[in-house]
Amino acid sequence: MDFDLALRDNEPAKPTEDTTTEKKNEYEKWNKVNRMALLVIKRSTSDLVRGAIIELDNAKAYLDSIETKFKESEKAETGTLMNTLITTKYLGGGVREHILSMVDAAAKLNALNIKIDDVHLALNSLSLDATIHVTNSLQGYISKKVPNKDEVSKFVGNEATVVVE
Repeated sequence: MDFDLALRDNEPAKPTEDTTTEKKNEYEKWNKVNRMALLVIKRSTSDLVRGAIIELDNAKAYLDSIETKFKESEKAETGTLMNTLITTKYLGGGVREHILSMVDAAAKLNALNIKIDDVHLALNSLSLDATIHVTNSLQGYISKKVPNKDEVSKFVGNEATVVVE
């Protein structure tokens, strides 16, 4: 099926008695593809989405109404994700799962064009013990910093410093 015909082109003028056979065939082809596209779209969307969209006979207009509906909900989704990132704290259990859930929320915000540094947010939401565990686990993966000539010591956290060699 040539769904592009129904999704990209506007509906051709309805044929009348004076319309040429070519124009009648063009309209019939567009009408058939449009009905098929609507069936595919409606079958592939969930009942919740389908119930929120007004009933239309044009596949292109139906997709436009879905787009409009979900653009409106981006603000609500942004607020929910921001609230999740700001208020979520590590309460025990798997540190990995907690970090992955925070990174997932940040990635969803990035998809909404809101840039978030997910690593810092995830680490800030952990308790001190969990943060120490994660940073100790990551030490093998962090590249070593070469000290410059003026560095005598380096602050490493927990009010501790290390002499730079």
